[in-house]
Amino acid sequence: MKALESLQRIAMRVIFQDNDYTMSLIRAGLETLESRRDQLTEQFFPAQCPAGDVMPPLSAPEQARSISHGQTATSKKL
Repeated sequence: MKALESLQRIAMRVIFQDNDYTMSLIRAGLETLESRRDQLTEQFFPAQCPAGDVMPPLSAPEQARSISHGQTATSKKL
């Protein structure tokens, strides 16, 4: 992500040679890429998880956990 932000800084420097990065963004009507990512994240997650819904667990399914601990999916637990 830092590389993309760096590319935007370079582009702003080329386009708006007499301005610093912040002023270039203002003149172009843009925000930093980090700021736009944050805004999109804030918009995306509420749309995916309506109010009152609980997010699904982020852990791997039981079968995948068993496999990752050296067991096969078909082995029986003792």
